[in-house]
Amino acid sequence: MREKRVTSPYQETAWRAFRRYIKPYKLSSRPRSRLLLAVLFACLLLTFAINYLLSSEVPKANLPLEMNNFPVPQLPDFSNTVFVGHQKNDVDSICSAIAAAELFRGVAARADDINRETEFVLKYFGLPVPPLASDPSFANHDWCLLDHNQKDKVPAGVDLDKIVCVIDHHQLLGNAIEISEPRMIDIQPWGSTTTMIAFKFFASKREIPRPIAGCLLGGVLSDTVNLRSPTTTDYDRVSPYLHVRGVVIAPPHLFFLLFSSRWQ
Repeated sequence: MREKRVTSPYQETAWRAFRRYIKPYKLSSRPRSRLLLAVLFACLLLTFAINYLLSSEVPKANLPLEMNNFPVPQLPDFSNTVFVGHQKNDVDSICSAIAAAELFRGVAARADDINRETEFVLKYFGLPVPPLASDPSFANHDWCLLDHNQKDKVPAGVDLDKIVCVIDHHQLLGNAIEISEPRMIDIQPWGSTTTMIAFKFFASKREIPRPIAGCLLGGVLSDTVNLRSPTTTDYDRVSPYLHVRGVVIAPPHLFFLLFSSRWQ
C-alpha cells in the first residue's frame, strides 16, 4: 500500500491555488496562457525592482556635512527676484525654486501645471503651489533660473534681460542663455538642483524649515531615483541630513510614496 505523502499547510494551500487558478488554463494548449505567464513574469520583475530601489543599503556620503564645517558666505540680495524652474516641471525644479526663494527671501514661481508627483510632495509637506511665471505681478522683478540653462526651457513670462541668477546641474549646450553682465551662475555636476540648494542652506548656516526640508528631500530622491541613478554623487547623499532636520518620514518610504503617486 502506497504511503500518503505528508505536506505542510502552506504546500496544501499552494497546491489548491494551482489547481483552482492555473491548471484549468492548460498552459500548454491555450493561447491566453502566454499572456498569463507574461503578466506573472512582469509582476516578478516589478517586485525585484521595487525591492532594489527601496533597499536601505545605500552608500553613505563621504563628506563633511556638519554645519560647523562650512564657512559662512554672505548671501546676495535677491529679495526682488522670482525663482522658477524649467518647462514641463518636475519635483526637482519646483522644490528647488521654492527652497531657493526661502533661502534668498525671494518669490517662487512655476513654468506650467505641476505633475502628480510634485502635487503629492507639496500636499504632503503643506506647501502652496507657486503661481505661474507669466503672472503680471512679476513684471518688475528679476529672475533666477533653477534646474535649467537652455533658452528653449525658459518659461513664458521670464525676461531674459533681467536674469540675475542660474542654479543648475545640467551641461551647458549650444542654446544656453546669454547674459551680458556678470551674474551669479552656479552649475555643478550633481544629481539634482535640490541638492545644491540644500548645500547653500548648510553653507549659510540657515535653519531649514520642516516643509522646505521635506520638499528638498523629495527633489533629491526623485531626480536620483532613490540615490540609485548613475548621476548620483556623494553630494546627493545629503538626504539623511535633510531627514534629521525635522522630516519625520524616512527617505525610502518617501520615495515609495513618490513612486506610487505617479499612477494615482
